[in-house]
Amino acid sequence: MYNGTPGRVQGDASMSSRKTASKKRRKQPMSIGRDTGDVLLLAASSSEEPKSHAETKAAELREEMDKKLDVTQTISAYVETPNPSPKTGNVDTWGGDLVGRWLSEKGTLRISGWAVDEEAGMPALKVFLVHDGLVLAESDVNRSRPDVAEARSNENLENSGWVLEIAGKMLPIGEARLEVYALMQSGMYVVKLGAKTIRVSAWSDRKPSWDPSIERIIARRLREDAEAGKWPKMNVDEASLNDGRLHVKGWAVSPAGIRKIKVYVNDEFVGLAFYGRPRPDVARKFPFIDEACRAGFELRAARADESDTWHIRTEVIDKGGRTTAVTIKS
Repeated sequence: MYNGTPGRVQGDASMSSRKTASKKRRKQPMSIGRDTGDVLLLAASSSEEPKSHAETKAAELREEMDKKLDVTQTISAYVETPNPSPKTGNVDTWGGDLVGRWLSEKGTLRISGWAVDEEAGMPALKVFLVHDGLVLAESDVNRSRPDVAEARSNENLENSGWVLEIAGKMLPIGEARLEVYALMQSGMYVVKLGAKTIRVSAWSDRKPSWDPSIERIIARRLREDAEAGKWPKMNVDEASLNDGRLHVKGWAVSPAGIRKIKVYVNDEFVGLAFYGRPRPDVARKFPFIDEACRAGFELRAARADESDTWHIRTEVIDKGGRTTAVTIKS
């Protein structure tokens, strides 16, 4: 006599049939279509260890800060703490190829130190190297500094060190006041860690040349573009005339080199813009032009506002005699 439950017997038979069907399905080749491929990619990505909330938030913050920096390129994008604590960080060394206060264009400046966010009890997010308000270089704060963690009795500060490196050719010729700022984890403010005035010497053996030292095909293309009137290239970032103060700034490049930049207001010549401000963003865009790293120009002049409407024309002339102009109207 059978004392078991009929329902259980039926369930076991059903499970056995499902296992058999599953084995048969596994023997059949899987077609890799659009939908199947998506499923496989999702499966692969799901096998990775999930990031913690803090890591995800830090990554999102870093991406947001990078976008902000790409747009502004100036430290004014962030609020500076007026009275920073000495416990926030420090610039420990100004070195690399720096000799005393002198650095050759051919050399590399290497700066190192540490930075922490006291409120968060964590390392700072980034450090910036700044000249005249312009961000020349940046670095994450992620170097090992066990001494800082030990001094604060906080193991979370183990990686609060940083290193900034920048080529001499990215700095302005002559005397330059360089500042180092730390961006806190909150992303809302920066703290000035230190500053130093250095002197950058020019390459004594370098002369402007129309044909840059790059591959022949690129050099030929540059000449063709010049003959077609595509050089020099320029951009006016700002052109304003307010309360008698004229301010024009931007960048200009040409493989032949820039000879001068003229500024006109209502077709009347005002003056020549200073050319040679650091522009690392332009250098990244035109890596084959040596002059691109200092392609910034600027003019500030006093001028009476004689009318409510005006137009400012900026004219760039390269050393090959080619001209490009941009006009900004009120």
